[in-house]
Amino acid sequence: MKTVLRVLFAALLMLCALPLRAQTVHLMLPSGLEGRAAYHAGRPGQGAVLLHGFLQTGDFSTLRQLYDGLAEAGYTVLAPTITLGVPDRKENLDCGSLHLNQIDDEAAEVQAWFQWLTRRGAGPVYALGHSYGARLMIIWASAHPDDRVRGLLGVSLIGADPNLARAWTGRLEKAGAQVTVLPAASHFMNGLHQFALLDWVLARLRDTGRS
Repeated sequence: MKTVLRVLFAALLMLCALPLRAQTVHLMLPSGLEGRAAYHAGRPGQGAVLLHGFLQTGDFSTLRQLYDGLAEAGYTVLAPTITLGVPDRKENLDCGSLHLNQIDDEAAEVQAWFQWLTRRGAGPVYALGHSYGARLMIIWASAHPDDRVRGLLGVSLIGADPNLARAWTGRLEKAGAQVTVLPAASHFMNGLHQFALLDWVLARLRDTGRS
């Protein structure tokens, strides 16, 4: 019981610490809409993580846990909120919410934020997407190949695309991707799985940085 309480207390401290580190930045996007993102400048030379959750903002619990942990580890972190046609969008949306944005518009926003990030000399960039955001990151990286992108991590990808084949993990591995399954984890990595997810992300970033 004491161990569980310590873990929960540590989680509360991490979530409460985020506003002290997060800087809100704005960018005029190719669509003419104003975009917003949470930004943390990390240690020089360590690299940057472009973090995205599509319908969610940086305040969504899964993203906040990742943002905070990456910042603690010294990474520069940029977590843009895709506008979905709403200037300076601040609200999270439900997964079933109607949105009429086109995937090309969303990828163009990611590219604009990537360019904003690289102009600040962030060093190698790692793209990290959750749910539909993982699918969007794959589409963006395919449309805008860049040697400065060192790696791409997708979390809970299957929940974003019901048309994936049943053997999708094997197909990804054959294509050269490394696939990890967290047993009993929910789509949003709730509870203690958020810590396991952060550990996995940090380990992948260290492995990629050494390769």
